[in-house]
Amino acid sequence: MIGWARVAGVGLCLLVTSAWSQTNVLLLLADDIGVDRVGAYGEHPDPGHTPVIDGLAASGILFRNAWSTPVCSPTRACILTGQYPSRTGVGNAMFPDKDKHELWDGEVTLPHLLEPGVATLLVGKWHLGLHQPAVLPGLGSGLMHPLACGFRHWTGNFWVLQQKAIGDGYTNWVEVVDGVPSPSTVYNTTAIVDSALGLIASTPEPWFLEVAFNAPHMPFHKPPPELHTFSLPQEVKFDIPVHVKAAIEAMDTEIGRLLASMDPAVLANTVIIFAGDNGTDKLATTEPFVASHGKGTLYEGGINVPLIVSGKGVAAGAECTSLVSLTDLFATVAELESVPQTTGLDSVSLVPYLTHPLQPSLRQTVFSEWFVPPGFPPYAEHHRAVRDERFKLVRHEKKGVTSEEFFDLDADPFELQDLLQAPLGPKAAIEYGQLSTAIELQPEPFNATGIGMAGQLGEPRLSGAGDLSPGTPLSLEMEAACPLAPALLFLGQAWLGTAFHGGVLGPKVLLAFPPMVTDSDGRLETRGLWPEDVPPGMQIILQFWLHDPASLTGYAASNELVIMTPGP
Repeated sequence: MIGWARVAGVGLCLLVTSAWSQTNVLLLLADDIGVDRVGAYGEHPDPGHTPVIDGLAASGILFRNAWSTPVCSPTRACILTGQYPSRTGVGNAMFPDKDKHELWDGEVTLPHLLEPGVATLLVGKWHLGLHQPAVLPGLGSGLMHPLACGFRHWTGNFWVLQQKAIGDGYTNWVEVVDGVPSPSTVYNTTAIVDSALGLIASTPEPWFLEVAFNAPHMPFHKPPPELHTFSLPQEVKFDIPVHVKAAIEAMDTEIGRLLASMDPAVLANTVIIFAGDNGTDKLATTEPFVASHGKGTLYEGGINVPLIVSGKGVAAGAECTSLVSLTDLFATVAELESVPQTTGLDSVSLVPYLTHPLQPSLRQTVFSEWFVPPGFPPYAEHHRAVRDERFKLVRHEKKGVTSEEFFDLDADPFELQDLLQAPLGPKAAIEYGQLSTAIELQPEPFNATGIGMAGQLGEPRLSGAGDLSPGTPLSLEMEAACPLAPALLFLGQAWLGTAFHGGVLGPKVLLAFPPMVTDSDGRLETRGLWPEDVPPGMQIILQFWLHDPASLTGYAASNELVIMTPGP
């Protein structure tokens, strides 16, 4: 699997340590919950009832300034890869009926990194791939996608439970167990905890378990009355916020059952991480929080999420105000499991905070983004935000038009006053200039993505190496292809993403190079020099197609390799 990883770029290499050796990590990921809906944060006068989550904060560390992305899928990809959305192409919530992009299973995910020494398990929502029922062996999409992305076991739902705002999706849904679907009428939050307990009881330590709740994401509904303490109106539509609070309390109750049902010795050997994947739904947001600043936006209501860490070796009853990103969970889990990693380019381990929560921030700034369509540039829309300890810059790019907002979060926590509407003071002007530089995320030279077409050895893997400086060496390597097979390399400068026969043609083809031939091991390598005259900031998309008589169609295709040349 390491051979599939992109080999260019500089990552944070974690030191292997025995301090957390053989530790279990339990990641509890809630869906659509901001800091306004967790009592321990004290940021809303009426947050709802979260006694178990509040107890985790009391026995551990509450991170006050944690950022996610504004929507579900990108945050999940960030956690699993340690990379920002524009590096993986997972920049918005995935819609299986229209999106042609998914989390590439060649990314070095946490499961790929931890296995086989640490068992990796997923229960609950996936939402990182395309729902393609007819899956070719090795394709890595459809109902087997979480397993192709490295998890040893997955039990849960592929996408959202129901697209309706109000409905019965929590008690009428399709449960997938390691790729096999079946209908379920068990309340989804309860079913997720049941499955988690089953996996914990049957899996030797150490393990990493992601419990990805759907709650409190829509469909808005009435949870089982025994799981919450609210008196709900007759119809959900009469008060959506209170029904969301009830769903959160039901999740909190089931988290309590999960922790209480674990073997005490196993629980004592476990680090527990509770987080939200993005802010509270706009329909569930109540004053003083601003409804239009909720989920789906880069305002604090959309990306400032709860992050609480408790358990083995974690300082108790502390608060950390440092700037952190949910992307940091990749490096954090790796260090907790004493596994070195070099691929989580944007991830900073939070482990130092777990024993010294008041230490200076390891980040000077924190970054978030979303874009459409998923994939790589050009984007129809690209929205980015960056903040430091006090100031925040938001940049919107839509249909060729760029606009910005600039806020002083100390003086204006609800982001009601855009400082750019008046001349900036000296301090704000300096901060604006620094954040304008920080918001320009440097592209990674090689981004491998997309769905290839599997052949007799699985899906051919295309990777690249080189620093893309004029006249410097460049190499392309394909592996897991059909031995001694003619192969055509296609090149384009724009993303096409046309799906057919179970694969995706990535580049909008401009050039097709003369046929090359794989060796007897199904490998192909080509070397050269990066041209002198390639303009800065250019995108180039490459993909190999090759003859493969053992495949269902008679040919196979690699993933797409997106080369992003350095900017000016």
